[in-house]
Amino acid sequence: MARPPFVIGTRLPGAISSAVTPRPEPVPSTPPVVTERAVRPRVAPPAGGPAPGVVAPIPSTLEPPIPRVPPAGLDSQQLTDWVRARLAEHEGLRARSFWETGHLIALLLPRGRSAGAKDIKELVERAELGIAHMTAQKYVMVARSFEREIAVRTGIEKCYALTVYAKAIGREGQAAKILRENELIDGSDDGRGRRLRAADISGVKLREAIRLLKGASTAPPTEVQREREAAAKTAQAYARKLGMTKAVARLVRHGGETKVAIYLPLGAAANLEAKAPLAALDLVAKLSRTDTAFAALARDRGLLRRAA
Repeated sequence: MARPPFVIGTRLPGAISSAVTPRPEPVPSTPPVVTERAVRPRVAPPAGGPAPGVVAPIPSTLEPPIPRVPPAGLDSQQLTDWVRARLAEHEGLRARSFWETGHLIALLLPRGRSAGAKDIKELVERAELGIAHMTAQKYVMVARSFEREIAVRTGIEKCYALTVYAKAIGREGQAAKILRENELIDGSDDGRGRRLRAADISGVKLREAIRLLKGASTAPPTEVQREREAAAKTAQAYARKLGMTKAVARLVRHGGETKVAIYLPLGAAANLEAKAPLAALDLVAKLSRTDTAFAALARDRGLLRRAA
């Protein structure tokens, strides 16, 4: 006797069934039975949503929903503004996650050393963490030095610079205290000869201060340094005599060498054209009263009247 055919039982969407039931051959005169699927009523999309019948594409990655393709028709300035806005969004993502990254990597450090990784560079390579070892080192230092809320609010670059600064001044591990107590930053300058405070200084200015401090750690012999400081004081004194009110001279590193920088208040600089010539004449007269050789030179150049 021939074995009747088998068919897979009908399944509704979402249901799972493995049962099979025999069914006799249909009678040719009997029309086939068609089972209709229930049609879910369409719901009107919200305003601004996709058109009916259009299925949103499934993203190929798990990247955050930050646009990667600019709108059409942007001019150069609009495109620049669009790109800057997108970069700011990505920077915001990094700014909220760097502390956690450092904290997690720090959890591996004790295990890494026991496994033979002598430093963080070998740990990152052996564990295949997918991050540059210098970046990992920066994140770990910040996570160990600051609480998360303070680190996120202050930013990775400034936090890291504060940890390096604390080490440069012999206070390693006290970066958070320096920020909390808003200490004056050695080596910094606000442009008027005054040091900046920790809460006000930027990451860029902080790195400049660190470079200055590290340069001072390899300073020349004390005698040479005293001569340089004396030269800066002389330059400051003469600048003030020449009408540069409240001038301040500082030794700085610029172009790979030590130089004297003179800082002026903006108001004093604006009045130099009126004050400097008269101040120069007064200075010539004063020097001529105490230095006969200078007086003779000034008379030869017409800066002083000749004696009758």
